[in-house]
Amino acid sequence: MKLILKFEKDCSAPCVWCEICDTEITNAGMAMVYWRLEDYQQGLHAPLLVHKRCMSAGRSMDEEYLCSMELSTYLAFLLQNVGLTGPKLTEAIRNAGLISTFG
Repeated sequence: MKLILKFEKDCSAPCVWCEICDTEITNAGMAMVYWRLEDYQQGLHAPLLVHKRCMSAGRSMDEEYLCSMELSTYLAFLLQNVGLTGPKLTEAIRNAGLISTFG
């Protein structure tokens, strides 16, 4: 998983980067997360994040990466798994908005 901090207007901006074309993923609905079945069965996985267009451009992960889900779904599970739901999520979004006003 390639998570990047880029800097804009004197603020850091967390981003997700496509591991095939090496550009920012700006639409979670247009990206996929892949991981290896054998890693999943062992309880470990290092996911691969890619644009859907990169996968449809002739690069197939089907043989090596048998498990996948859309990035938007993966992020929803991630928020749930780190306890960031309901009021805590609302507070985090509000805090992020406040931070972004300082740039």
